[in-house]
This record gives sequence, C-alpha cells and structure tokens, in this order.
Amino acid sequence: MGRTILIHNDLDDFIIVTICKGETGYSTTQENETIVKRRNNESLETNKTLRIKKHIFLNNPCQDLQNSLKNYYIVIKYIRKCRPIQIYIHKSPIKHRVYLNFYDPMTEAWWNAGENTLPDLGKSIHVPELYIFEVTDLFEFPSYIVDIGDISTKINDF
Repeated sequence: MGRTILIHNDLDDFIIVTICKGETGYSTTQENETIVKRRNNESLETNKTLRIKKHIFLNNPCQDLQNSLKNYYIVIKYIRKCRPIQIYIHKSPIKHRVYLNFYDPMTEAWWNAGENTLPDLGKSIHVPELYIFEVTDLFEFPSYIVDIGDISTKINDF
C-alpha cells in the first residue's frame, strides 16, 4: 500500500486514519506495554517517507472494534470533514476480526457520506473512488491493479 500511496499522492495531501491502537499486536510479553507507542512512532516515521501530512489515530481497542452505529457515524463524519477524492481501506478477510468489523461500516459510510442525510455529520460529499487493498488474503477478482514497479526499488525507498 505504501508504494501505491507514493504513486497516487500527486496532490501531496493524503490523510491516514488508523482505526485501532494495535495493542494486541505484540510478539513477546516484553512488548505488551510498549507496542502501541512503538506502532504509532513507526507510523509517524513512515508518514515522512510517504509524504503524509496528517495522521489521525482513533485509538479504538484492537480486538474489540465493533460494527456499530457509533463507528459508522464517526466514519461518515470524517469523510465529510476531510472531503477526500479517494478512499483506501483494508479488504475484509474473514479471519481477522478488526478488518471484518470495520469493512462493512466503512463501505456503507463511503456510500452514505454522499447521500443527503444526517446533516449533523457534515455536508454530504460523493467520493468517486474507493480502493480496497489486500492485507493477508489475495483478491480473487480485482477490478483495478496498481503496478508498484520493481520490488528492489520499493525496498530501497524504505
């Protein structure tokens, strides 16, 4: 996804929204207390390479993210506030609860943000492009593929 951001970041105005804290992504018990800070710092450092000017951390609990009305409204509000021309989200693999519980409200909010409803969440906006990217499972039938170039170039960029 990083290379795709570099390719599509012509306007130099990508906003990254991290939904969860990532507190359950530690590999050793020693990392338990430091993993959230480490992941946030790694994200902010990566933002420099990707020319990301704004990163929003919503700090939801990682394994307890819910497909809820509250989260659905939060997404609509951010879409209407940030007014993007493209949105990128994780594919929903059936084996990862965070992506699974966020994919449905995210795609529904993308559609509903353009409807003339819920004016208290901001002025409606139709975002014409929604990109869904792979996380752990390959797409069976992708509708659009971004050529990220030679992998050695990708590694050297980071």
